Amino acid sequence: MSNELRPWIQDYLMQIAETKGADLASVEWSSKVKKVQIIEFLTYGSQNEDEDSIIWARVSDKNCHIPVRFSVDATAEYRRVNQGRLTQVKTALVILRKFRILHCRVPSTRTGHKLTPDAYLALECNEMRLLGSIGQPTMGNPAGIETNQELLKYNLELRNPGGGANFLKIRAQERQQRRSAGKGKEEKNDKYLASGRERSRSPLPLVSAAAPIAGPSLSKGNVDKAKTGYSSRIMDMPATTTKTKPITRYGLTARPQVYQGKDFGREIARRFAVRLLCKTYASDRQGLRAS
Repeated sequence: MSNELRPWIQDYLMQIAETKGADLASVEWSSKVKKVQIIEFLTYGSQNEDEDSIIWARVSDKNCHIPVRFSVDATAEYRRVNQGRLTQVKTALVILRKFRILHCRVPSTRTGHKLTPDAYLALECNEMRLLGSIGQPTMGNPAGIETNQELLKYNLELRNPGGGANFLKIRAQERQQRRSAGKGKEEKNDKYLASGRERSRSPLPLVSAAAPIAGPSLSKGNVDKAKTGYSSRIMDMPATTTKTKPITRYGLTARPQVYQGKDFGREIARRFAVRLLCKTYASDRQGLRAS
């Protein structure tokens, strides 16, 4: 609804403190439309009702309140649109169209509307518009922004030169660096996992069924001399006549296909027999030499 208030003042001040720190002179005018309630006037401007002047007021977003300085342009525009002075309303909902943060001495009702001896956080408004709810009681239970310990320390540090007011800005930068470092590690881990998944999907290299089997090698003459008895029958076993196909490629995530078992098993058996024969032949020669 148009008459509802949403808290925003504290978040706005914290954003300025974390991005600008002590350099409030670089803060630009905010063009975002924000709604506040005027809960009291700290000054009433010139006694001449036809003269536009600076007016101080205290505004609230329902959760916290802060002093606002309405510029001459803002009060003159209000008079032109509403045909009256801003101070003629006791309380009202207004929209701040153009505003920024200030740190300066502000009028206080406790000292007869005189300026405070110390500087405080405040807002400066250069453009506004009346929304309604004139004369309505204060919405919510707003408290001063100094109730926030971070903003209280920020306000005190702004009074002292030396850059102490940059503590929130430094903290925000360190937090951002940690996030960036953590994000970098996550991206590195994601890249590593992605490469692992790619390796798992890639096919295994082709394995030829006719690959040599490790073991002692014999020349053709030595093999012919060893053809006696059972060894002869094994060596005379015919090799597979069917051309064997290479083992099917498959990935780690795929189910391996079944290879044709007859030809493959026959070839393996023949190679095992050859390897066994070579070992037997070598042991026989050693026995003959010993005798």
